Amino acid sequence: MTKAIIFDLDGTLIDGAEDLQAAANALLATDGLAAIDLATIKTFIGNGMGALVERCYALRGASGLDLAVRSQSFTRIYDAQGRPRTRLFPGVQAALERLCAGYRLALCTNKDSAQTLAILRELKLDDVFACVIAGDTLATKKPDPEMLRAAAAGCGAGLRSIVYVGDSEIDAQMCRAAGAAFFLFEGGYRKDSIEAIAPEVSFADYAKLPDLITGWPLGID
Repeated sequence: MTKAIIFDLDGTLIDGAEDLQAAANALLATDGLAAIDLATIKTFIGNGMGALVERCYALRGASGLDLAVRSQSFTRIYDAQGRPRTRLFPGVQAALERLCAGYRLALCTNKDSAQTLAILRELKLDDVFACVIAGDTLATKKPDPEMLRAAAAGCGAGLRSIVYVGDSEIDAQMCRAAGAAFFLFEGGYRKDSIEAIAPEVSFADYAKLPDLITGWPLGID
């Protein structure tokens, strides 16, 4: 039986909010709109870059603008500025190294594949994951469970043989729809309380994650 651990990216493995904020505020400035603080930007993360751009312009009350064009501009700015402030959360590297010994690892994120793969290269994680399902891999995004099904299949695992590790309500919704176990990283970008999200397991320290997963009863599909 193949067992797999599937991860979200932003707010789960990496903290990239400051670089997303910098790109968003640079974009808003081109339209003469005021900058947005980091705490607010964090609440906009999770549904992909297009949704982040839409939320920024909605907050500023801008209308009549071509948001598809703005989303393309955002991506260009985000790529051009680099990601100097994007980093792994503490303990992630060591946790991944431990988990690699007993599980196949995969990534399931709403971030587009070009940016996802670039970040993995920059953080030297490009050889860690057996499968990467990004926001433009399929016709749908999270919380559609099809993304999780694809990631599990890419590892050769069934949905009862995986744990999904994420940080948000969207991740929880996807796991419930798929019938998969959800582990919540408490240090990410969630909006609701842990109790409201109701994960199977929550954790704040990545040093504890491998043992939490080892102790979880993965099933057989």
